[in-house]
Amino acid sequence: MKKTNKFALILAMLVMPVLSYGMECGDEDDFRESQTTNWHSLPNEMQQSIVSSAFNLNEIINAMGNDTTEKLGAEVRLAELFKIFSRLTLVDKQIKSMVGNPKLCIMELIESSIAQKNIGVLVPCLDQLAKLGWIDMLQFALDKGVSELTILMLASRNNQLEFSRGLIKQKAMFEEKDRELKTAICLHEYDNVKILIEEQIKTGKWWDSVGILNFAISCGNLPITKLLLDIPIPVASRETVRPLATAAKWGELDVMRLLLDLGALVDEPSLGDVTALYFAAALGQIAAADLLLTKGASIDRKACFLDQSTALISVASAGVTKMVAFLIQKGADINLMNDDGLTALMIAAQLGREEIVALLLSKNPKYVNEALSIARKNNKLKVVRILEEYLKEHDNKTDAENDLAEESEPFLS
Repeated sequence: MKKTNKFALILAMLVMPVLSYGMECGDEDDFRESQTTNWHSLPNEMQQSIVSSAFNLNEIINAMGNDTTEKLGAEVRLAELFKIFSRLTLVDKQIKSMVGNPKLCIMELIESSIAQKNIGVLVPCLDQLAKLGWIDMLQFALDKGVSELTILMLASRNNQLEFSRGLIKQKAMFEEKDRELKTAICLHEYDNVKILIEEQIKTGKWWDSVGILNFAISCGNLPITKLLLDIPIPVASRETVRPLATAAKWGELDVMRLLLDLGALVDEPSLGDVTALYFAAALGQIAAADLLLTKGASIDRKACFLDQSTALISVASAGVTKMVAFLIQKGADINLMNDDGLTALMIAAQLGREEIVALLLSKNPKYVNEALSIARKNNKLKVVRILEEYLKEHDNKTDAENDLAEESEPFLS
């Protein structure tokens, strides 16, 4: 009996974050109304939240051993989780297979994230898959077009070394000149890495120290990263690539602190004027973004490579809702435009990002009429309704009209 109560408590802790997320995306009536929504129409982040809860519950089920009574109860709860929180209707033909098989939902999530190029959802999902050892799902992502190197790094980061070894043998992943060293790094062979580096330095073949450092950071190996940082690297070489951006992208907080302590500049850009904060935001790495902002990173810096978009504009486009909320909370300017004259609100309206539109409207942004026009043009009806309701409670003048009125005031006085 005690076991059952303990399980119920764990289950409640898992389920509540998903319910809370649902409530954040709209009011209670909207939540009930959306119970009939098909899985395909859910935002990627909602799908990820559901899948994450299912992962955790699935782990508990697998840890239950042969206690069939409790295991059956847990599996029923897993089915309920998918029925309720994925908002699949009972008449949906896919529900019978999906409810009993979380992997089908995960495959849907991977495919939709790849189709939408939403790395802010895809990479964390694959990272969790690797952590749980769901190698068949990593292989599925690979077959669907995720790069071999990304899958290898994710496997290495999560100590899936047999899969990593097999992938390296199967694919020609590295150039011959650094194949042995990179293989040793991603297989976490510290002593071998040390020997290979010493040999390369001794023979004058140590050629791409920053590229190797970035690779070690991406593979999530802190001891090897520290070993590489102890090797003297010419300043000019370090300025070519930004290891801080790599660490931010993967959420490697210890490495970020180490690099900052060694003198890495928090806003020093990589190619295209893309800073570490931009990388952290794009991958949904909130803790990494928070660390960078604490160290003085510019929240509104624009990236010339990406149409002069700010981090907020970029994540609004990608649909990384939680990062949008975080950046707004930290004071990002919601009214800045990119080179195309689009704000975060306009882009979110264009792409039908309902939750993000609602978040931005809560801060009373400019250019709401312009965003409404864009939503209508792109037939984003739910966004149109949200914007129209907002405008009923606010002045309907366009921001261009408001700006003109402000400029005219001195002449009218």
